[in-house]
Amino acid sequence: MHQLFVYQDTEDKEKQARRDLEDRFDDDLYKLDAREAIYLAGMRNLDDAENILREWGMDF
Repeated sequence: MHQLFVYQDTEDKEKQARRDLEDRFDDDLYKLDAREAIYLAGMRNLDDAENILREWGMDF
């Protein structure tokens, strides 16, 4: 079990991303499976994560 606290805007985007993913499959996706896939996709695309952090004002 892993809790992840996010901004409301991020939660709204996550819900939309789950809906978009469900549209790509014939069966309904489990919420946790969709969330984990989205989470893993972020880890596979660290350049995107870095860009978001920089947009938020983080500078490495």
